[in-house]
Amino acid sequence: MSQSSSRTFLFLDEVGDQGIGKHSSDFYIITVAVTTRDGLKYLTPQLARLRYFLDATKEFKDHYKGRAVQNKTLDLLSYIADIEDFHAFSFYLNKHNFTGPYLHKTESESTHNPPRFRNFTIRIALEILYKNLASHFDNPEMELVIDRFLTKPDEEINLRAYLNNNYNLPYFLHITQVDSQYCDPIQFTDLLGTITKCGVFESDEKKAKTGLKNLSLFCIDDPDAPKEKDPDTL
Repeated sequence: MSQSSSRTFLFLDEVGDQGIGKHSSDFYIITVAVTTRDGLKYLTPQLARLRYFLDATKEFKDHYKGRAVQNKTLDLLSYIADIEDFHAFSFYLNKHNFTGPYLHKTESESTHNPPRFRNFTIRIALEILYKNLASHFDNPEMELVIDRFLTKPDEEINLRAYLNNNYNLPYFLHITQVDSQYCDPIQFTDLLGTITKCGVFESDEKKAKTGLKNLSLFCIDDPDAPKEKDPDTL
């Protein structure tokens, strides 16, 4: 990250749900876009370009439909990925293969606990991210910006305490919830999650997997042994 940047921003969103059963997704994805104050200067016009191309009056992901649009969007992503102060990570799990806590009933866990499952997977994702980018985090001010999916006040308080009391993570000066409708970086992060869903779980097409090359991709089916994945081998 640039030494001149005074703050690092982590934009985090999820794709899928925390449930189990026939009405729930088979997958859960956490995607994080990392940039700095300097990086935002370059990211913002690229996102404006993406919005113009998609003619996006709604969120980016709502316009990611049709072969031509998807191909052009993936081409634009390569420009964004080349921004010096920008990194994108996607962490995915198949619920049927997940060995971590809070999702399945086990001997040690008597009930499925969606809030704890979400917090746990966010923590695992951020620990992997920080381990891979630790040498880049030269800014003492770090802010985590998440989509507004925590609906209860105590959920936000619990997540903040859970992350900031973890010695494997840096201290987050702010953990802020925003509505994705007015925050393009969160919409973009959600779009990266959609691209992960398409490339990992829904499509065998080469072009769909090409978009994953702009991400650092990790499978966290076993949170004790996360695996970095090459899109070409999926």
